[in-house]
Amino acid sequence: MEVYMKNKLLYPKTLFLGLMLLCFMPLLSFDVFAQTIQFTSTSGSVNETDGSTSIEVSITGFSGFHICDVILQNGNSADINGFTTQTLFFLNPNPQTVPITITDDLLEEGAENLVFGFTNFTNATAGTPSQFTLTINDDEPNPDVIITEIMQNPNAVLDNDGEWFEIYNNGSTDVDINGWIVKDNDSDSIVINNGGTLTVNPGNFAVLSNNADGGTNGGITVVDYEYSGFTLANTVDEIVLTTSGETEIDRVEYDNGVTFPSVANGASMILLNFTLDNNVGANWGTSTEAYGLGDFGTPGSLGGEAALPVELFSFKGSAKANGVQLNWTTASETDNAGFTLLRNGVEVANFNNTNALKGQGTTSSHTRYSYVDQSATLGSYVYTLRSEDYSGLIHDYNMTVTVEVTELDGGVSVEPSYALDQNYPNPFNPSTTIKYTMKEAGEATLKVYDVLGRQVFEQTKVSVKGDNNSINFNASGLTSGMYFYQMTTEGFTSQMKRMILVK
Repeated sequence: MEVYMKNKLLYPKTLFLGLMLLCFMPLLSFDVFAQTIQFTSTSGSVNETDGSTSIEVSITGFSGFHICDVILQNGNSADINGFTTQTLFFLNPNPQTVPITITDDLLEEGAENLVFGFTNFTNATAGTPSQFTLTINDDEPNPDVIITEIMQNPNAVLDNDGEWFEIYNNGSTDVDINGWIVKDNDSDSIVINNGGTLTVNPGNFAVLSNNADGGTNGGITVVDYEYSGFTLANTVDEIVLTTSGETEIDRVEYDNGVTFPSVANGASMILLNFTLDNNVGANWGTSTEAYGLGDFGTPGSLGGEAALPVELFSFKGSAKANGVQLNWTTASETDNAGFTLLRNGVEVANFNNTNALKGQGTTSSHTRYSYVDQSATLGSYVYTLRSEDYSGLIHDYNMTVTVEVTELDGGVSVEPSYALDQNYPNPFNPSTTIKYTMKEAGEATLKVYDVLGRQVFEQTKVSVKGDNNSINFNASGLTSGMYFYQMTTEGFTSQMKRMILVK
C-alpha cells in the first residue's frame, strides 16, 4: 500500500514535467537552429604565384556541435588545385579556416574570380555574408609575345581574302591568347574568342588571318585563328596586342616606306631579328620566300625573320695571368662588319678600335675569334656579343659566358659555369652534336621537343666538369622542321634553344 501510494503521488509530478518539456521543445529547437555560420568577410585576393591562401568561417551563438560544407559555387576548380567542397566541424566557438591551394598555370590571363558558399548544415543555418569571392591576380610578368610578320597587301587573292599577321612566343612559358584584343589606333578592335584556350607554346608561332580557308586565302595551310572586323591598311596602320585587361603586350606601327619597308604587292614584311625592337622600321625586311599561290611570306614558320647574319657556333671564357680570354667561333657570316664585346652589359671593345674583332664579311667557313679582357679584375662577369652588319644594323646574341675571377698564385683563374651550346651543324640532317659545360661533374639530361611541345628525345649522361661534354642527336626518324632542346642537371636548367632539321 505504501509503495502504491508513493507511485500514485509521483505520477502527477512526472506528468507535469513531461508536459513542461513538450511545451518548451519548440523553443529549444528554435534556439539550436538559430546558430549561424558565415564567412568573416565578403571577399579577398591572392597572387597566383603566392601558392596558397585561406578563407575564414565563423559561428555565432555556438551551442555544442555544428556542421556545414564550404563549396565552390562559381569559378574554375583547376585554378585552386581541384577544390570543390570541404566539411567544417565546429566543436568550439572559434573561427575555422579553409585552406586553398593556388595552381600557377603559367598562363597570362588576368584576374580570375571564384565564389564560395555553404550547403549541408547541421544544427545551424547560413549567416551573413553567405558568399565569399576570392580574386586570383595573375602576377606573372607580361608574356613575351611579339609580332613577327605582316601580310597587308596580298597579290594572289584580294585583301579581304588573304590578309594575315604572325605572332611568336619569345618567352619560356605557354601563353593563352584567348580573350586578347587586337586593335589599331583608330576604330578597329576585335576580341580573340576561340571558344576555349588558344595557347602559343614557347618558341612557336601563331597565324591570325581574316580567312582560314586555304583554298581561297592564297594558300596559307594553317591559320590558328580566323578573325573578322579588323583590316590591315596597305599604307599606314597599326597592330596592337593587349590582354583581356588591356595590358599592352606588343605593337607595330608601319608607315608606308618612311622607315618600314615599302609595301610590296604580294610580299609580307618580316622582322629580321627577334631580339630587336619590332616597332622600329629598320628592323624589318621584305620576304622573298614563296608560299601557296605565289605570294611571298612564311606564315607560321621561321623564314627570313630571326635569321641572324652571324651563326654563332660557340662562345667560351677562360682566365690567363693578364686577364680573361674570350674565344668564339662562327659557323657562317653574312655582311658582318665586326663584333662588340660587352661585360655585364657595358662595352669592353669593338671592331672599330680592335682589329681582332673585325668580321669576315660574308663567308660559309668557320672563323675563330679571340680577345683578352685585360681590364677584368676580381669579380663575377657576364660576357655577351653583338655584331654589326655593313648597313649599320645591330644584332645581339643570346649566348653568354659567365666568369668568376679569383686570384691564384699571382694570376687569375676562372671556374666553369653551366652552359648549353648551339648545336652544330645547324640546320642538320640527320644528326647534330650538342656541346655543354658542367660547373661540377655529374649527370646531365638533354631533352628535345617538337613544335607541338612533344618530347621526341631524351638522354642522360654522366658528364665531367668543364666544357668537354657533348651528346649526339640523331633525328633520322623525325620529319623536317624546327625542334627545341634543353639541358637539365642538379641545380641548373638551361634556356630552351632551337635547331632546324632539313631532309
